[in-house]
Amino acid sequence: MKQYAVIEITNTVARLVVGNVLDNNPVIVYSTERPIEGLVTRGEIADFNGLVDVLANMRKISDEALRLRLTISEASVIVPPLGLEIFQTDKTTNVVSPTSIIEAIDIQNVLSLVQKERVTSGSEIVDIIPDFFVLEQTGTFVEPPIGQKSNTLSLRAKVHSMPSRVIDDYKRVVESAGIHVRRLMVSSYATMEYLKSAKLSPNNYLIMDMGAGSTTLSLVGGNSLFNSNVILLGGNDLSLQIADEFDIDPLKATELMELYGISDRELSFDPIISSGISDKSVTDLNRVIEEFFSEFYFKQLDVGLATLLTGYSKRVAQLPIIVTGGFSKLKGVQKLLQEKFKENESVTFISPHVVGARNPKYCASLGALVVSTHYKGTLSDQRARVSPVERVGEKNEE
Repeated sequence: MKQYAVIEITNTVARLVVGNVLDNNPVIVYSTERPIEGLVTRGEIADFNGLVDVLANMRKISDEALRLRLTISEASVIVPPLGLEIFQTDKTTNVVSPTSIIEAIDIQNVLSLVQKERVTSGSEIVDIIPDFFVLEQTGTFVEPPIGQKSNTLSLRAKVHSMPSRVIDDYKRVVESAGIHVRRLMVSSYATMEYLKSAKLSPNNYLIMDMGAGSTTLSLVGGNSLFNSNVILLGGNDLSLQIADEFDIDPLKATELMELYGISDRELSFDPIISSGISDKSVTDLNRVIEEFFSEFYFKQLDVGLATLLTGYSKRVAQLPIIVTGGFSKLKGVQKLLQEKFKENESVTFISPHVVGARNPKYCASLGALVVSTHYKGTLSDQRARVSPVERVGEKNEE
């Protein structure tokens, strides 16, 4: 069975996942992470050459315990939805074959029409997500209707566009490490695809992806990504807040944060957990974390959600929330978020049931793995082509 590779570059680690999909369930063959503190800041690549070195060192896999030797030659690459814009489009093309049998070239041709759509100045299309294909007489198809008969092929698709600078940086840094970019994919879309494949989500909901350097809020309607908004606040900011309050190194602050989180237990004594200028206890840690959420994090969430849901009814703001990301593992955060969003239908925290990837930080990588094995016709088809092919004497319809 063919193996697929996925690379995700976060604010703190470069993550590589290798695997395949069986019965729509991701199967992890190998996964690894390398620290990249300081190389990426809030989703922006800060040290290009340093990141190239890290990725190049991940390219060759040799694990004697697993009896595994792999060389990563190509990978799907997950990008943060910085400046993401999403719009829907409908395009129609004439079928090339004189017998009117639809072939892969027809899928590519209709996608090329979508690729010509105008986007915001300074941006470019990062991905095309087909919703469905329509034939003249035989109706609608979710998968590419290759082998079906029709004079025309129509497509309704969602188009994801982002600033060209962001797309170019992520693509260049991976390819400079000797790895061909098979497909670029927005992290919120990849997360949605994992939730859908694992049957962990309703049709309409909100995603809150809590990362180290940022939090991504996304709106999903009819199992389709409608919008994403990035808040530049995450677990690293809480670590810095603890470090400042406790007068300790940020790494030590992260250890305390991950070890204790927010304790809601009644303590018969209040143990000292840190000694700086003054001794700090579990109660002190609780206070700092709770203040971080109430004074900073929740206020930014309110602003981010208001921006995300501009133009939508109040009912949309009360949709179920699915929480993912490594920061969501902080002890006590579940109670805080469920109290904060008590007017929403539900607040559900997700941990994947996939061997080798049970942490919620893997949701996007697992989704990208699922998408990599499904051919629906994507922008990656266009990147390998020179120009669309047309039947002589006929024109494509837009």
